[in-house]
Amino acid sequence: MAIPELYQEILIDIFLRLPAKSIGKCRCLSKPWRAFLSSPEFIKSHLARKSHKQNLLLISAANSIHSIDTIKERTNSEKIKLRSDWLEFVGSCDGLILLVNKKGETFLVNPITLQQRKVPNSPLALKKRFSFTVHGFGYDSSTDDYKIVTLSYYDPECEYEPDCVDTFVDVYYVKKGFWRRVENSPYDHSAPDRASGVLLNGALHWLASSPGTGYPSVIAAFDLAREVFDEIPAPSGMNVDFVFNSLHVRGGCLCMVDYQCYNVRKGIWIMKQYGLAESWTKYGIGWYYGILKPLCFVGDEEFVLITEEALVVHNVKDGKSRDMVVDGVQDAFIDGGIFVGSLLSPTFSDISELETVTCEFTQQILIEIFSRLPAKSVGKCRCLSKQWHTILSTPEFIKSHLARKPHQENLLLITPSHSINSIATIKNDAFSEKIEVQDNWIEVLGSCDGLVLLLNEENEKFLVNPVTLQQAKVPDPPVALEKWESFTMHGFGYDSAIDDYKIVSVSYSFNDEDYDTGFVDTFVDVYYVKRGFWKRVENSPYAHTFHEPPSGVFLNGAAHWLASIKDSRHRSVIAAFDLVREVFDEIPAPSGINANFVFCTLVVLGGCLCLVDARCNKKTDGNRTDVWVMREYGSAESWTKFSMDCNYYERNIIARPLCYIGGDEEIVWTTKEESLVIYNLKDETFRDMIVDGFPAHVLNGCSFVGSLVSPCL
Repeated sequence: MAIPELYQEILIDIFLRLPAKSIGKCRCLSKPWRAFLSSPEFIKSHLARKSHKQNLLLISAANSIHSIDTIKERTNSEKIKLRSDWLEFVGSCDGLILLVNKKGETFLVNPITLQQRKVPNSPLALKKRFSFTVHGFGYDSSTDDYKIVTLSYYDPECEYEPDCVDTFVDVYYVKKGFWRRVENSPYDHSAPDRASGVLLNGALHWLASSPGTGYPSVIAAFDLAREVFDEIPAPSGMNVDFVFNSLHVRGGCLCMVDYQCYNVRKGIWIMKQYGLAESWTKYGIGWYYGILKPLCFVGDEEFVLITEEALVVHNVKDGKSRDMVVDGVQDAFIDGGIFVGSLLSPTFSDISELETVTCEFTQQILIEIFSRLPAKSVGKCRCLSKQWHTILSTPEFIKSHLARKPHQENLLLITPSHSINSIATIKNDAFSEKIEVQDNWIEVLGSCDGLVLLLNEENEKFLVNPVTLQQAKVPDPPVALEKWESFTMHGFGYDSAIDDYKIVSVSYSFNDEDYDTGFVDTFVDVYYVKRGFWKRVENSPYAHTFHEPPSGVFLNGAAHWLASIKDSRHRSVIAAFDLVREVFDEIPAPSGINANFVFCTLVVLGGCLCLVDARCNKKTDGNRTDVWVMREYGSAESWTKFSMDCNYYERNIIARPLCYIGGDEEIVWTTKEESLVIYNLKDETFRDMIVDGFPAHVLNGCSFVGSLVSPCL
């Protein structure tokens, strides 16, 4: 199929539809792309696209910040790698967030690009002793500038009572970089809950008290263009003293949480039409302990609330509420808000310094650049147009993308609940993403080129691509042994000679009278994935009798198992089934290992064949595990060994290594207690691997590379 031509206008239109995070990755690919995607014109056009998805930013009790880009009942969070001393979410505008830390310093942060900028204090700021300050943040379209507004006043007795103190108003012009004091607020803003101003319709809104008789409460709106206060009508059915309620903007509407409904259901008032008193509508919600703050809507009938105990999803139709579970954070949340992903820089630095390059993208350049993107990003680009779907779905492109080295190594883990989760960035403090396929998996049988072979509780085999979420059921061999009286081991790999993936099953019957001696027949069946048929080949010359049959490990075009020679000595061997020739070869074992090593563990680690020997005598060797690594495949002399002192994990026995972290200094291991640990080769120390904020528990796992290869070949 011929690849269609793409013109500059089409490219721009497609990039405008991409999420900001994906564009950020594309910026790193070449100078032309960086110049093209960093221009102020493109950033403004991307921001103007009105289809940006809402994200949640949450501040945990540990003062770290986390983002959630898919808001649903159970969701995954991503820790934002910035300083961890945040205290307050002031507000957000066009993807920029104003945050306050424990020291009272304010920062403008872009959670997508990870850029941040410290906001200087106003030269006219009040002394901190006995003074209080609230903030607001928004955009002034008349001057094309962002503004930070502070309201500050003295309250030496900390009475929080309306007493008509002066409230000073200072405005910081973000692009111009200076402060200006404007006319004082005509309202009294002293209150125990010094809330931030909420941005809507070009104004920042606070609850305040009017200086009139009885200090009636008002909704004060500071117009960012005119820099004066207006008054917004309050709900007619509310107590006149509502200054101790809280004000928010959710779903593009001004809303107020009424805390004054004692011993009854709380209420949320929503102004359906801005500025119109008659449009206020009240929704009742249940009682929650602690401060209540609505964060965002989920669909048309539910919204997310934050309390001192948890995140709560409330349904306005049936009045019911439920906890919202966030994987990745153990702590409660102290504040949060919504933002849209954007490319806007909080520094507003001059981007003209970037090299100006005319972006004439030929088909060859496009394919070259896309082949450097992660598979998940390419998958998103496929959905943007028919032309891009055509280019990025061709077998030639998929093969080119797969051939690009190196691919980032991912972890796939089967949890105790039999679901599968992936970890895209393997490190000590990692976050997993649940893979939305069926949840009844019990074992990983192997992985190759981004495809993972999985076994479920019904003993059915599936090929799954964890990135594209495609899956294909593997049929049983037509000559398979009866499952209740046989053992079967599987291997999975790629045959480059015929460009096909193969699943190898090695099976034997344990009812055979020779089972205990190891002289049973071991049948070998091969499934050709693309062609879709099974073929029985020559029996294995080795004895593969195990009480817990292991999966074969794929390396260098062969699936490898530990087995025994069929003779009276039962000498152990490393049996390698060549996927091209479909016969078994023998790989030389380490010369320094016990001859009967069939009950060791065979794995592939860092592209090398490895033997894990945990059979050391505890009386003479201590609780030690030896790891043999074959540095050069097939060379007996290349075996090297390192030993691990496992006394620390004596009751949590090391099972098998999964992958390296950060080069080759640390290794992730599973244990027989269903946990993940990290071993440091340099320091010779163990520690728990923290995933989603807590020590990980897994039944099984493997490493895989992200790819676009379909299991439905």
